[in-house]
Amino acid sequence: TAIITSYTFIAIVQMLVSIMSDAGRFVAILVLILQLTTSAGTFPLELIPAPLQIFNKVLPMTYSVQAFKGAISTGDISFLWTNNGILIGFMIACLAITFGYFALLFNRRYSTGTVEA
Repeated sequence: TAIITSYTFIAIVQMLVSIMSDAGRFVAILVLILQLTTSAGTFPLELIPAPLQIFNKVLPMTYSVQAFKGAISTGDISFLWTNNGILIGFMIACLAITFGYFALLFNRRYSTGTVEA
């Protein structure tokens, strides 16, 4: 779970920095702060303001915290792998976006198409 979580967050940061450069680093910090607030890891979700509760299900730290809780306390392997599967989905999506971005850059930079007048 720790390895899957770390690879997921690395993929997210790589995607943001690859696409947005230094602005991506800033967005990554904002996403980190939003995840820490809305993941229900430090305090219950009900104590978070209602507008921020929306981000709970769309950010991967929620699933990371649930996977760690499942691994440590409940022993429910299906719950653990459901959350790990969601994290792997986030990772694959971010890696696909990054790969697509670099493929687009490569095609733009090295295309040998001729323009007819």
